[in-house]
Amino acid sequence: MGPPDQRSTTKRSRLDTALETKLTECKSVLQPDELRVSWEDYDPGSFMKSMQQLSRVINALDLKTVGKYISNGGLAADLFTLDVQGTKLKTGLEDPLMDTDVKRAREIMITYVTRVRACLNALVEQANAKPAPSYFADHNEWRVWQEKSDAILCLRPAKQKGLPIPLMHPAFCTFTRHFYEPLLDEHITKYLSTSKQLCQVMPSAFDSEKARREAFEEIFGSLDMKVQSHVEFYISPKVSQVSTVMESGGTTDVVKTINYGGGHLVLILEEFKVESTGDAYMQICRSYEGLCGDAKNESLLKFGNPTFLLCILGPYLMVCGAVKRENVHVEPLTPFLPMFPGFGTEGRLMQLTHCLRALKEGTDKLREFWQDVGITKDANEMVTVDSLPEPYLVSGCPDNGLLRFDDWRGTFESRMGDGNDSDKLPSFLAKIRKADGDGECEKQVVVKFVYNYSGTYGTAVHKYLQSIGLAPALYSAEPLHRGLVMVVMEYLRFEDGTGGWVELDTFKGNLDTKEHVVREKLKKIIKHLQDQNMVHADLRPTNIMIKVDGKGDMMIDENEPILSVVDFDWAGIAGKVCYPPLLNPKVPWPTGAKAYKEVGQDDDRVLLDNWWGAFVKGKTAK
Repeated sequence: MGPPDQRSTTKRSRLDTALETKLTECKSVLQPDELRVSWEDYDPGSFMKSMQQLSRVINALDLKTVGKYISNGGLAADLFTLDVQGTKLKTGLEDPLMDTDVKRAREIMITYVTRVRACLNALVEQANAKPAPSYFADHNEWRVWQEKSDAILCLRPAKQKGLPIPLMHPAFCTFTRHFYEPLLDEHITKYLSTSKQLCQVMPSAFDSEKARREAFEEIFGSLDMKVQSHVEFYISPKVSQVSTVMESGGTTDVVKTINYGGGHLVLILEEFKVESTGDAYMQICRSYEGLCGDAKNESLLKFGNPTFLLCILGPYLMVCGAVKRENVHVEPLTPFLPMFPGFGTEGRLMQLTHCLRALKEGTDKLREFWQDVGITKDANEMVTVDSLPEPYLVSGCPDNGLLRFDDWRGTFESRMGDGNDSDKLPSFLAKIRKADGDGECEKQVVVKFVYNYSGTYGTAVHKYLQSIGLAPALYSAEPLHRGLVMVVMEYLRFEDGTGGWVELDTFKGNLDTKEHVVREKLKKIIKHLQDQNMVHADLRPTNIMIKVDGKGDMMIDENEPILSVVDFDWAGIAGKVCYPPLLNPKVPWPTGAKAYKEVGQDDDRVLLDNWWGAFVKGKTAK
């Protein structure tokens, strides 16, 4: 195993060699013996002329220009020409009166068209083959591939993001909970001891990645003796069924596996880098993508092939979670943790300790998962794809489609919004019904995932306003881990011609003379909250729904507009809940509204007074 830069060059060289081979094959096919025959009399559509032109184009290509030939549309145009020629050549072949020599000539030309088309397709496949993981670690390489439709959703660049990885498998949720909310019991001693050993050894200068890897594994490997370690584990490349075009395969430094009927079931991938030799994170993302493309793992992809990824960059360790859906999803579960000695058992040493324990708990959950779905009922039991049971799912993973909480069962339907806000967790429409509710009508709900800042979602405030008809029904506010809450509530729908609920912010142009009754109703809502010593903390037009009829006019009940308050992310008891760390500077917040400052009992009223005047003039900040 040579130096990283040498190995990377070798991997790239293999890709270039494969591409050059395909190019040579294509050129050779364009000059068969048949083209030297004078058969213009049998040519119905200037076939010879087109092939000679194509031959000149292909023969001028080399490794440097083939990419441009593909990207600038030259390849697409030539493939189209081949299709047109093929159609012309086939026209009339079924005619029993066609001259035998003409039919034979056309059949030869059709075969030729088929061969050329196959070679051109093979050429584009090889040109588009992803490089090996070690080469993918180069930012000049991954930045190109991460702009394509099959980009790895790993937050590099930031737009390439999927759902939060803890939502996509219970093993990652388990890891996150144990890392950020660690158990402090007698078992901590084993992990603390391992952390201390790592922090004594890993800060040293190592002559190679291999030396660092061996030092790490000697210590880390003792934590879980039930898994098998494989060094320089080879990941088979994808192979096209029609052209034997190969992606670049590669080796991963270390993998941790358990046995199952199909072979080695990978729980952990590990990638080691000495300082300044490439991006360990992007390299291991590509390694995982290759693992999912390995034909031996086909039966695992039904379940997303969840895997923990470890990036060891010099004396720093980061743990990531990875899942394969339509695209590969990867997300760091920890920051890069320094494996440096401390001056006691707290600080960075304890953080590393919690990481190691969380990883053990997470891999145990992963092992349990594979057992539950039937993959590892017995260490050597073979389970066919057809006999696999339904997936074992996170109860609230929209990507799986299924929604489970308390005694409710349902399905996710669609994502709400455009999904381009990188700072917000997604919201979804779903339908639910009671698990034992035979014949009961389904209810349409909104499922939103929120990170709260005061410990819990404002469940009490939400339920209180719901009880007096001023908030949608709340079905669940289930904490998943470290403040991440799944909120399921009634969907306040609107339909053209029928009416329903709209945001007050979008209704402001229709207030006309009714602005006074709307403000009075908002004052009543605030008074209800103050009587209970509660605050909403974010009572703005976008968080207030108003009911309208089929014509879009405001509906009135007992001389009052019908309003409903939503988004209780910051709500709670006055003086106890706090503002979040980031506040929209365009919003006229109360004077005391600062990051992590307590929300005052009168803050809802002050906020209303601050935005109301601009709102009725159509200038409210959202």
